[in-house]
Amino acid sequence: VVAAVDRLHVAADDIRRIFVRGVVAPIERGAATLAALRGHIATLDPDPELQYLAGTVANTVGDYPMAAVFHAAGVAGLRGQGRLGLLGESLNGQAWNAALLGDTRLGLTAAAEARALLVEGGQHRYALIAELVRGAVEALRGNGASALDVANNGEGLLLGSGAHTLLGIVQV
Repeated sequence: VVAAVDRLHVAADDIRRIFVRGVVAPIERGAATLAALRGHIATLDPDPELQYLAGTVANTVGDYPMAAVFHAAGVAGLRGQGRLGLLGESLNGQAWNAALLGDTRLGLTAAAEARALLVEGGQHRYALIAELVRGAVEALRGNGASALDVANNGEGLLLGSGAHTLLGIVQV
């Protein structure tokens, strides 16, 4: 996949290209991805969808503070544009990033809003991810019983829907 993207006539600093390279090959392309993202952090792209992608790939390659900047800008922009489906997905990213940074207040708030928007929009698999992120945040807050309930419910739903690739989130 990365080789195919590298053959495309797309600018090296295009966020979509950076996203694919970083998400598909975070170990092999992580350093190059971070360098490319640093070029974007100072001049945040006005397109909130691209900010969301930048936040996602920054999380993937482990720069959580940088991801937080991109996620905040993406969420604000998508909210301003009224793009509720993508806003729900972006809030999921922001919630997960907040959990990784230990910001449980933002993690819970973003996960709850993401879940509500995604359920309303019929994006049930993404809504389940929001619920699993909430469980991870509850664990960080020391609410083990709540976290375990979320994990058990999530595992059953994932197994029942065939979404086995998402089971790793339950383990967190």
